[in-house]
Amino acid sequence: MVSIVELKKLKVNQLIQLAKECNLKLKGRLKEDKINEIEKSGIEEKKLQELFSKYYKPSKPIKSSPTKKESALTTRVVLLEKQVKYIMDKISSVELIISQLKPEKKGLSGNEYENLKRKILTLIKPGKSMTIDEIYQIKEFKSYSLEKLGMAIDDLVDEELFDVSEGGSRLKIHDNIGRIIRR
Repeated sequence: MVSIVELKKLKVNQLIQLAKECNLKLKGRLKEDKINEIEKSGIEEKKLQELFSKYYKPSKPIKSSPTKKESALTTRVVLLEKQVKYIMDKISSVELIISQLKPEKKGLSGNEYENLKRKILTLIKPGKSMTIDEIYQIKEFKSYSLEKLGMAIDDLVDEELFDVSEGGSRLKIHDNIGRIIRR
């Protein structure tokens, strides 16, 4: 006779079909009940084995193709990287255009503002410092207001190109910056 383990391999609908071929009407609701009824019905072992072989179809393991999945994933990642690069390039170009326009720099166009920052950078060499009074004595800087000069210096400090101190200066930016030190 077929052991319980073998009948357990069948699905419920397969058990029902097996029972129909033996003219059995299964009354149990659970799979275990159906298996018990089939075993107790007195079906010959040989016939039960034949029917089991007829209905039992072992499930085939699904062979996945990791190379296809990996290839598709790699392709998608490459496309995403290209899209991100494209977006970053667009953002950079827009930022450049905006920085050139910069109306918030109070009266200076973006190019004039960048020129002011560049002049300050070329004026003070790395490791050197100047007071605001000394900067204002230079002819190129006399046309700029203290406020505009302060904005440029603030940006240079934010860009970590300069440090500031109170320094011995009559003129002060933000009432406390009298000297700028190039890093």
